[in-house]
Amino acid sequence: MTSRGSIALLLVLVLAGCATSPSGGGLSSLGHEVDVRPLRGQSVELLKQDDAACESWTRSTKGPNEPLPAAELRYSACAMSRGYSVKPWDHRISPPANPSPDLASVVADLQACGIKRGLYDAAGMVLLGAVEAGMTESRRAEAWACLTQRGYAVDFQPDARAESIRKK
Repeated sequence: MTSRGSIALLLVLVLAGCATSPSGGGLSSLGHEVDVRPLRGQSVELLKQDDAACESWTRSTKGPNEPLPAAELRYSACAMSRGYSVKPWDHRISPPANPSPDLASVVADLQACGIKRGLYDAAGMVLLGAVEAGMTESRRAEAWACLTQRGYAVDFQPDARAESIRKK
């Protein structure tokens, strides 16, 4: 195969990979950050609409009375309430299928399972940019077990970002 043919084939493969991305194109930075994936066959257009609504809700709930301390968690709660699985760190979380939880229920479940506790180090300081690294192994295990007992599917899926945060 000529070098021109190789380049053309490579370009076709790259473009095909982009077209089949599970999250679709045009998502907000939060949508990409938490790796949103449809669970109910939502169209790309509906995914974009839900992403915009969740990003708006996430930004509007930031402040002293925010329901969850990190934007990734607030966005994840919103996306799960709309029927998406999310992967804010190194675990993919899918909401219960029946009954499908509303936003207030997802937020309450994340709060009750102590997800917020894992955001603080021993001195009580918020760990910026290293949320997952700040959770101790036992707190992580307790939180994931709690969510599982509440009907969420939690699947460990390490990635390069999570591993690099842990090593810092």
